[in-house]
Amino acid sequence: MKRSRTLTLISCACLGLAAGCQFLPGGGPSWRPFGGPQLTSYQTPGKRVEEVRTIAAQADGTNSPGQQGAVADLVKRLPNEPDPLVREEVLVSLAKFNVPLARQAVLAGLSDDDHYVRNKCCQLAAEAKDPQAVTALARVAAEDSEFDVRVAAVNALGGFNTPAAQRALIPVLEDRDPAMQFAGVKAMRLQTGRDLGGDVSAYLALAKQSVDGAAPAGAAPGGAPPVATEPPTAVASKPWWRPF
Repeated sequence: MKRSRTLTLISCACLGLAAGCQFLPGGGPSWRPFGGPQLTSYQTPGKRVEEVRTIAAQADGTNSPGQQGAVADLVKRLPNEPDPLVREEVLVSLAKFNVPLARQAVLAGLSDDDHYVRNKCCQLAAEAKDPQAVTALARVAAEDSEFDVRVAAVNALGGFNTPAAQRALIPVLEDRDPAMQFAGVKAMRLQTGRDLGGDVSAYLALAKQSVDGAAPAGAAPGGAPPVATEPPTAVASKPWWRPF
């Protein structure tokens, strides 16, 4: 009996102490482990993104010394930035500046370690309409290890109606993958404004015509679309079929 009373008293005392430690008369906590603002020198990814966006807000479309300085500030962040989301934000911000170094940095981003960053750089290159991007996009379309990045590069090439861009689409149209061929067809439609249906061989002939400067076999006089004399082929070395 005495033992039970002793345990009861101890329990009540503990509860009283706990209540006294947790609450002040005003109802608030009696102690605050982080009572003041947290002070840290660590720059979180969120903080770094905010800094980048602040710099990007300075873009005014000129190539003035001030704009060049802002671009240089952004570019120097790229080599040592471990977070791909922050690197992507830096590149998106650089694309807003009309400074040669900014365009060069975006093209360099096509070789980033992260495939999402490379994909985004394909889009940025397409939006910039920089003719110097064609060679880099052609390399990505042919060599990138990620299929979606290759497709993004092909889509970007569709925005350049030049012989160099159409030359880059020839191996795309000759690719064995129907999905890649389809991307090439869409890019050719965008480049030329011509709808030849889903006939891959017709677009391939059109691309070669632009590169060689000569009409493809079977072409009608005056540059009219070629007249097919035999079933079209998706790729010259493959049997006739139409994946689209």
